[in-house]
Amino acid sequence: MELRSDRQEGQAIVIMVFAVIALAALVGLAIDGGRLYTLRRQAQNAADAAALAGARHLGTLLSECAPRTVAGNTAIMNIVLDYARLNNIDEFSPDGDVTAWYVNAGGANLGAIRNDVPIPSGATGVAASTVATETTTFMKLFGQRNIVGVGQAMAMAGRITQFKGGFLPIAVPVIALKGLGVGEEFEIKDDDQGQFCRVHDDLCFGGSDPYSQRGWLQIGHIYNADPNVIQRAFSQTMNATGCKLPDIGATGLVGWADPANCEYPYPLWLGTEGTLGGDFILGATGEIAAARPQIQKYIGQTVYMPVFDYIYTGTCNSSKEEVCMETEFPGKPQPVNKWITGSSAYYYHIIGIVAAELTEVDGKSIYGTFQEVTIRPGEIQPGEGMGGPSCLPMTVGVMLWE
Repeated sequence: MELRSDRQEGQAIVIMVFAVIALAALVGLAIDGGRLYTLRRQAQNAADAAALAGARHLGTLLSECAPRTVAGNTAIMNIVLDYARLNNIDEFSPDGDVTAWYVNAGGANLGAIRNDVPIPSGATGVAASTVATETTTFMKLFGQRNIVGVGQAMAMAGRITQFKGGFLPIAVPVIALKGLGVGEEFEIKDDDQGQFCRVHDDLCFGGSDPYSQRGWLQIGHIYNADPNVIQRAFSQTMNATGCKLPDIGATGLVGWADPANCEYPYPLWLGTEGTLGGDFILGATGEIAAARPQIQKYIGQTVYMPVFDYIYTGTCNSSKEEVCMETEFPGKPQPVNKWITGSSAYYYHIIGIVAAELTEVDGKSIYGTFQEVTIRPGEIQPGEGMGGPSCLPMTVGVMLWE
């Protein structure tokens, strides 16, 4: 009987040993599993940051129509590595690995980001893959010596298709941008013709030219006939419904253009040059005297202005109503709903946003220089990328793509 009792004690000890081992394995799995989750999150954060930072610099090059150079490629490579390192993944550490490459608008791989070749033609985005490795704490007792976290991300730079306020209601003709470089000076002559002039070659656009800058936009009157985006036709009197500014006691240009203090409530949808897609904004001939002095607030600052490719003049269709409130575009597709019309009704087709630094307001003239800039908008459309034949110095947006 005693021998039988001793055998039971021995079996209990064996069971306890296995139970302790199993418990240790579970504790080790929980601890190292938690570390693995953190490591994967770290690797993904590093990939997101590296791809966004690289695409942002690429977007800056796109916005200023820069050439494809080895120096530009090297700069993007260093930026990608720096942002990965800021997120605790170092390419030059045995525990880290960073791989990055360029992509086109369709996401196709155009080649690795390197420091010995120019940026490839068509590059409009940056993809990054990161790997982080750590030694296990408990699981090494069971043959698992390392845990590995992997992250992947792609960021794109491209033309903005939606812009959420904070712009001056002064339209810039795209034809003028095609001959205006980054940092070059322009003049807006706030006269009866509302001419827009390039200072370096003294070339002005105005008068009856359909690409001219006739005057200031009435940004409370926006219309869109694109069934694939948003069909809308509305009229708001911004002086009555806009933001009231405490410093001047009234609404106006400062409020419309300052999203930090008075967010403009109607995001712009930007169309494609040569089409009727995107927003049209009603504009008037000549100046708006009450708004011009408020421009002084922005001297020395970067502001955004909408870019247009054409001004459509609507004709009144009085056959339907005694008071003419419907617009027809002779020879053009007709807008949906009712658009304001009249003998002085001009509809600016908005296709982009450009950044400028205002430098001087002199009488009825406003001076400034165009700036390259990248921002984080809500919507973008990747385009032809680096080396494209139709580059314009417009504002470029950057966002994570996948």
